[in-house]
Amino acid sequence: MLSTLHTADAAETINRVISVFPPHQQQQIRLQLATVLQGIVSMRLVPALTGPAASRGGMLIATTQVRECIIAPERTKEITDIIAAGTSQYGTQTFDQALMDLYHRELITYEEALHQSTNPDDFASRCEGFSPLRTCRWSRSPQEGPHWLWR
Repeated sequence: MLSTLHTADAAETINRVISVFPPHQQQQIRLQLATVLQGIVSMRLVPALTGPAASRGGMLIATTQVRECIIAPERTKEITDIIAAGTSQYGTQTFDQALMDLYHRELITYEEALHQSTNPDDFASRCEGFSPLRTCRWSRSPQEGPHWLWR
């Protein structure tokens, strides 16, 4: 099934789907959703420097770790960190990682990226070369070009 929801990111999408059910059914819905979900793509339009809007978004692949976070309500907030850490292995990315990519490729301005970011303080810190996750940094290697390095 393919569906659209007006949500900001994958974690909010999961919470929105679950919240439409009565509280006494929500744990069962979490179990079912964790079983059948294949992925979530979140997109937002961002004005580009060259005219039309650049469309970028976060992407979630339903891994075992993500499924565990869906089942446990208190762990749903961990999904964004899982998405951020899964870039090299699964090709997932947060919206802020997508904005960073657009900014470093000079398709959007720093101000626009900061304005559109989910967490402006974290985004500004990453632009200065610091990552709160301490597992990634932006690199401009001559061999591979600009990209995220994950460790």
